[in-house]
Amino acid sequence: MLGVDAVAPRWRTWNALEARQRLAVAAAVVGVACALVLALYRFPAQMRYLDETAAFNAAQSADDRLLAGAHAYDISRPFLLAALRILPERTTYAVETGPNVGESTPLTKLSLSGYSQYLLLPRRQVLPGDPRARYLLCYGCELGKYKYYLVTDWDEEAGLVIGHFVR
Repeated sequence: MLGVDAVAPRWRTWNALEARQRLAVAAAVVGVACALVLALYRFPAQMRYLDETAAFNAAQSADDRLLAGAHAYDISRPFLLAALRILPERTTYAVETGPNVGESTPLTKLSLSGYSQYLLLPRRQVLPGDPRARYLLCYGCELGKYKYYLVTDWDEEAGLVIGHFVR
């Protein structure tokens, strides 16, 4: 016959398991309460930040909003606006970079081709030297190789040229 001692350890184990479960539930409730208090504390500051951001964006011109990404890459905004104005919508162009631009970073030269491809859609970008290119966006490139068949359309900043090919 089983005595009281044989049943007691199982009863103690069950109580220990129940205590762990209660502790886990209490910890979860405390965690949720802390997260809720923190969210309520940060909510007014986040709303002010969103209001300031919305006001800043609303104060920007259409061109500034269009070229917001160019600020991050340090690409000349007048250069991009001139490209948008000069290149017809159904044309091809090439982008060439080089060392002849004053204020520029390595990131600028790396990102210019991809950014202009996005910005100038539906115009189609081709590789430099491709005979299908009707326009050239030169961001500090060497113009010597193009001097006989490139007509300059825009060159208001040092080292930046937009031109069309005559072949």
